Amino acid sequence: MNASLLQTVDLYVAVLLAAFGMSFLTLTIVVLLDSDAVRELAHAWESKQLDRVRMGRMLALRGIDRRIYLRGTPMSEVRHQVARCRNCSQQSRCDADLAAGTPTRAGYCPNARALDTLAVLHRHGSAQTLQPR
Repeated sequence: MNASLLQTVDLYVAVLLAAFGMSFLTLTIVVLLDSDAVRELAHAWESKQLDRVRMGRMLALRGIDRRIYLRGTPMSEVRHQVARCRNCSQQSRCDADLAAGTPTRAGYCPNARALDTLAVLHRHGSAQTLQPR
């Protein structure tokens, strides 16, 4: 493992322990029993982050399955998209679009391009992942 990967793993472990109130022993047992469990816990945490910003609702509005999105998009890109959504200066405009059931457009949404790409991939049933741009 390289140092960058170890830092990422350390970060996820700390976040997961805090988010789910797990003890390190409990997490160790889960990892020993099923290595996919850590990935699933990370997806659960990222899903909660999507609920805290408009992006979760926008995924649903565009017909993008959240589970597929989280499994098919690199976690670093999910974090970047959530941060862009959280820090967006057009949140009131986005709220109006969400209330009207209208997907955001590239004119103001910092994630519109990525969301458009995801929507196309999901419509075509592609298993490709979205890479950062």
